[in-house]
Amino acid sequence: MEPTFVGLMLDSSVIIAGERRDRTVRQILEQLQADHGEIEMGVSVVTIVELVHGVQRANDKQQAPSPAGLR
Repeated sequence: MEPTFVGLMLDSSVIIAGERRDRTVRQILEQLQADHGEIEMGVSVVTIVELVHGVQRANDKQQAPSPAGLR
């Protein structure tokens, strides 16, 4: 008996890995569709919070002085 797919839940690691390869979210989703066909995809609230938190941390690091600058 073959497994039945009811959909894919995207984890933040999938989106982050794609971003590190200079891919847009659209390109990531298109690749998933090419790999798995027409299938429902979702993103959990936790994944969205992780991504927003990561963006906020990156923005804070750009604005905050580096530890070397505090000496």
